[in-house]
Amino acid sequence: MMSTLGTFDQEKGSRLDLRGAFVRRTDLSNANLHKANLSRADLSGAILRGANLKDTNLFGAILKGADLRDAKNLTVDQLSEAIIDSQTLLPDYIPRSKIKKNRLRLSEGKPRSKKISRRIPRSRK
Repeated sequence: MMSTLGTFDQEKGSRLDLRGAFVRRTDLSNANLHKANLSRADLSGAILRGANLKDTNLFGAILKGADLRDAKNLTVDQLSEAIIDSQTLLPDYIPRSKIKKNRLRLSEGKPRSKKISRRIPRSRK
């Protein structure tokens, strides 16, 4: 049985959509991820060596421990929107010092439930 990761519709020109997907430790070596949506995907420990990341949406993507060596068309701006750690392996052309720390919380953008306490007055008899 074959499973799919995200969606891709060549006729409509849409690109791979893995937003919010759990794709830890997945080997995406040399994958063409041009204009793919990887926002908020968990790619911890994923292998993206030689992958084409041109115009790929990495907003909130978790790339902790990911291997991005030899990745093509990856930018400092893309990595500044992602969540990386000291174990993330970067391409030689991107110095770690240039990447802005992302303080994005994974719950950001999701509604938070708040407990509302209402006191209902008791009727006095």
